[in-house]
Amino acid sequence: MIMIDYEVKHSLINKAGMGIFALKDVARGTVVSAPDQIDKLYRIEEINRMPQDSVEYQSCVRWFEEYYSFSNKWSDECYYNHSFEPNCLWHLGFVFSARAIAAGEEITVDYSHLLEEGEKSMFRDSKTGEHVVGLNFREAIRRSAEKLVEIYK
Repeated sequence: MIMIDYEVKHSLINKAGMGIFALKDVARGTVVSAPDQIDKLYRIEEINRMPQDSVEYQSCVRWFEEYYSFSNKWSDECYYNHSFEPNCLWHLGFVFSARAIAAGEEITVDYSHLLEEGEKSMFRDSKTGEHVVGLNFREAIRRSAEKLVEIYK
């Protein structure tokens, strides 16, 4: 559930499609979104057995360890786009503003926290040209926890 005032419109990120944009200024440390409507968790082995064109396969995100969640409807959270220099932090399904975000600015997160360990994204980062590669869970949670502490200092 997105907790800030926002709109979905065409992303300013090359080839990203739609994106989420803040309608009002967002202070650093604000909870931008929180998990909701999670009926079931799937292990990565279950996800990998699903057809690649299934809604489960295409919309799943790593929540913790080898467990993934998905929504059977395409919620607006699916429009968060990737950046290696994101203005928000993904931490255990919550999204926090990592810095002050101006009204009109697109909300971004680092997809390396959402992908399976070693999974390479189908696209490249628009600024660096690098593929996004999923971190192992311990590294992802360590990095996001350190960043969360830094945000709230």
